[in-house]
Amino acid sequence: MNVSTSPNVHLGRLPGRIQAQDTPPQDTPPPQGPSTMVDKIIDKTYLTANFTASTLSGGVAGLGAYARAAAPATLKSTASLYKNLWKAETIGPNLKILGSVVAAPIMLAGGVLGLPVSLIAGMYQGGDEVDSSKPRQFTIAQATKEGYSQTKAGWESFSKSAIEAFEEMGTEKLAEGEKPFDIPIIKSLKTLAVGATAAAIGGIAGVVSALVSTVRQVGAGIGNSFGDESLHLGGKLLGSAGAVLGGAVHGVTYGLATALSVTGHGFSETWKKDSLVEGGQKVLNQAWNSLAASAAPRATLLQEKPDPGQPQ
Repeated sequence: MNVSTSPNVHLGRLPGRIQAQDTPPQDTPPPQGPSTMVDKIIDKTYLTANFTASTLSGGVAGLGAYARAAAPATLKSTASLYKNLWKAETIGPNLKILGSVVAAPIMLAGGVLGLPVSLIAGMYQGGDEVDSSKPRQFTIAQATKEGYSQTKAGWESFSKSAIEAFEEMGTEKLAEGEKPFDIPIIKSLKTLAVGATAAAIGGIAGVVSALVSTVRQVGAGIGNSFGDESLHLGGKLLGSAGAVLGGAVHGVTYGLATALSVTGHGFSETWKKDSLVEGGQKVLNQAWNSLAASAAPRATLLQEKPDPGQPQ
């Protein structure tokens, strides 16, 4: 039997060949090779190192700005306070004497407390310069510049605002028939004595509570970061760096709040009760509660502590 083949039939038209030729090629993602994984690890390592170095560089620059700007700002503000205090018509002589006694120590304390604030501000500015989308771009120079300039500008702005407020106080005039505001001298001396003691106790309690609170927060943050199995090494390091920064901010803030709270309670309680004993008891009680809360905040919140100044 003869099999004739039509000239219109080609082998390329066979069904198998049609499927092979007409099916478009499928795009498949390239496999993640070792080089890609290594690049990611290197990027994360660079980013972690840059963030840590930039944060520390900014903190050092903040301390430099403090050394450069804090003393002039404090001196200018204090001089303006004394000048306008005695110039003010609305303030009586007893209050002027009392203000003159406490003004310098308070301004000096504010300048000293500005040291950790400048450190934290510089660290924040330094870390803020890091761009996570550019992991291999080092920002140490920018962090140092911003940490110094921003912290220095903050001190200058604070000094300017304080001087403007003091000048406004000094130029205020009495209305017709109005008498200057004044306070009783004996009561003021009692308040001043307890207030000075409270400032000393509050300062010590503030420093201790700041250190205790910082260590507790940093230790807990680092422990949580390295204990989290879902984090890679870069994430653990970044989490630890954040714990150090956040713990330091928390500790400094808590320490400042403690110092101001103890000092404020000393002044207010003595003035209100007109008693050295009750004012002193309030100071000691407030300092102790603040220290206890810095070490064990949950236990302090759950346990109600009686005020030794109150009758049982």
